[in-house]
Amino acid sequence: MDWHPATEPVSSAVTGPSLAVVHGDGGFEVTSVAFSPDGAIVAVGSMAGYVWLCARATGTVLADLTGAPSAPILPAPGVEAVAFSPDGLLFAAGGADGRTRLWEVAGGKLSAVLAEPSSRGVAAIAFSPDSSALAVGDDNGAVYLWAVGTPGEPQMMPIPGSAGILDVAISQDGFTLAAGDANGWAYLCDLRTRQLLTTLGGHNAGEVFSADFTADGSVVATGHGDGSVSLWDSATGEHLSRLTRRRAGGAVYAVAFDPAEMTELILAAGYASGGSCLWDAGRGRPITGFGYGEPGEILAVALSPDGRTLASGNSRGQAWLWDVATGGRIPITTRGPF
Repeated sequence: MDWHPATEPVSSAVTGPSLAVVHGDGGFEVTSVAFSPDGAIVAVGSMAGYVWLCARATGTVLADLTGAPSAPILPAPGVEAVAFSPDGLLFAAGGADGRTRLWEVAGGKLSAVLAEPSSRGVAAIAFSPDSSALAVGDDNGAVYLWAVGTPGEPQMMPIPGSAGILDVAISQDGFTLAAGDANGWAYLCDLRTRQLLTTLGGHNAGEVFSADFTADGSVVATGHGDGSVSLWDSATGEHLSRLTRRRAGGAVYAVAFDPAEMTELILAAGYASGGSCLWDAGRGRPITGFGYGEPGEILAVALSPDGRTLASGNSRGQAWLWDVATGGRIPITTRGPF
């Protein structure tokens, strides 16, 4: 495949209408969004400590996992990360209080609380493809690997000299973990041997806020504090390309590859300047943009399993669902504490 750096501004970017708009909780950041494996539900996590499950088609809140008496999340700790297990049975939320909570999707029962005493706050989580393990990236610079079925003591991944883990991702074959670090480096680790494979970086691009693998696991993307996205060969660690916008975009707080695309590298990136960009990463070209001109930094992005819907969350406590193909919208606004 030919790799070309992006040299043109996002001229094709538009401020498209949203499919659904979910208004936040009084200004607390929406830090994380995630789709269920069947794509029907999108989860939204907020620094106010709330977690909602919403219908993708309408944006309507289906469940407030933090509103149940059995769910010991209070608004104070803050939710930094959310994820569904690939088998669709569990949902996880990582908190600034250092705990990761697991719920059963059917019925919403809290099934486990994973806590590491040395934690300074959970920054990122990722399930293994077989749903048997959960990787947790911590502000203390560690990555913990928990066994989901029989949680005991977690294993630690070999992350050297960390200044704080900002994101984690696991390849679809379950063999490789990527971790983005506040020190400006990213790490690839072998989940089978628990060994460090390679260190990605050296471009003075700032913090590695985000990371994700392509559907086939051959490429890993990292989003940086200088507003660039780097693409790497996950097998060799070779730097393949850098996606940059001529128009200043601020830090790239979130990246997500299209999970349905096996031939083209379609990547969503969320920018501190506000707005998300959909890239043809293989050719280094921006395809279109969403929400440019809207206030608020984009802190989270996710693409639905079929690649047709983009979810994003911002620093103003808002979550958005965008129709990737048409930009059509269903203007639904939730009320109450959300």
